Amino acid sequence: MDELALRQALKQLVTLYEGEQAALAALTVLDENGVSPSSLFEMEYRDIREMTGLSAETSRIIGMVDELARYTGVEELGASPCLDTLRARGEFFQALTLGRREEYCYLASLSPRGHLRHLALLSRGTLDSSTVYMRDVARQALNGGENQTVMAHNHPSGSMNPSRSDVELTRTAREVLGGLGIELLEHVIVTPGGYTGIIEGGWL
Repeated sequence: MDELALRQALKQLVTLYEGEQAALAALTVLDENGVSPSSLFEMEYRDIREMTGLSAETSRIIGMVDELARYTGVEELGASPCLDTLRARGEFFQALTLGRREEYCYLASLSPRGHLRHLALLSRGTLDSSTVYMRDVARQALNGGENQTVMAHNHPSGSMNPSRSDVELTRTAREVLGGLGIELLEHVIVTPGGYTGIIEGGWL
């Protein structure tokens, strides 16, 4: 959803709870402070209330929107989705990172038939980077108890091309996990507009 659509959704939400005048006033405050609707949805409710002057109840609801969207998107895929194709992996991690303004990196452990058995957050970073430690990759892969894994992280910038550090992380993780008898099937990069696989795409 683009910023114009998010702006309209925010206006409708605030109008529903506090009236159109409050909605227009809140949008004016966002414009004056250079804050986009997508950034507002990612804020803590106290920060939303302080910036916009909206009630605590409305601010809490706004703060829950992205989390509810992520939860709904992942729930629709089931408790143990089959992630045996790039498309399935891309759609799953798109749902999991919906609306995120920082990079989130995950490791998924898969059954022999490709079903999700264990999911771990490896790191939370900034707009364009995150730090992943190999000890965490190894520990979470062993905790998963399977010998197939998939890494994934989002690019809030919208670029589906892996960076040099993304490629190096994939290469190192594959070597470390391989030494433990665990295969890294793919490292998926997701954006709101699509996804790509570093291994399948031949970036290594």
